[in-house]
Amino acid sequence: MMIKTIVLDDEWYNLEEVCELVEKTGFMQVTGKYMNPLKALEEASTLCPQVAFIDIEMPELDGLTFAERLLAIHPEVMIAFITSWNQYAVQAFELSALDYVMKPIKEERFLKLAEKIQAEISRKEQLSYAEQVLSLYGSQSSSSAAQPSNISLTQREMQVLTLLSQGLTQREIAEGMYLSISSIKKYLAGIYTKLSVNNKISAVQKAREAKII
Repeated sequence: MMIKTIVLDDEWYNLEEVCELVEKTGFMQVTGKYMNPLKALEEASTLCPQVAFIDIEMPELDGLTFAERLLAIHPEVMIAFITSWNQYAVQAFELSALDYVMKPIKEERFLKLAEKIQAEISRKEQLSYAEQVLSLYGSQSSSSAAQPSNISLTQREMQVLTLLSQGLTQREIAEGMYLSISSIKKYLAGIYTKLSVNNKISAVQKAREAKII
């Protein structure tokens, strides 16, 4: 089965180059290519991509913010940044990016990225199969996961977590709640501790599993 991907870059020649490299792998296909990140987000729900190749410096919406919002829609999507800027690597990997590739793109470097993607897809398929088997036999872990959650968040923490699940950035949450970014970070730290996670994507996923949001 072909791996569905989207490609986002505001320069058409880079966009076409990445699309060509994707199709050349033989196991990935481009289901959407965009120069406008807002349009890409709009169509993401319909396309349900498994992988997103994202540029970072773009006029309408930077690639990091785009990735954050895309992950809020599709937490399972794999993110690979392809950019001319090396200073965003730390932020990229904080979003659990699979890779960070520098332009100009070398084909052998892209093939290494493609191998990572293939290996990650295979790993997820194996995990999915294992989960199906456990569910079939009524495993104890599945039963316990279905129990009501005893996680207790404050009203403010719930507000922050809900806005986070809607794809808003820390700055947007701060502005919407009329608080400072440092206050939002403190609330996030409390949320992470209570949910036993260390990043915003995991926090949203665990909260949804526990039916908190």
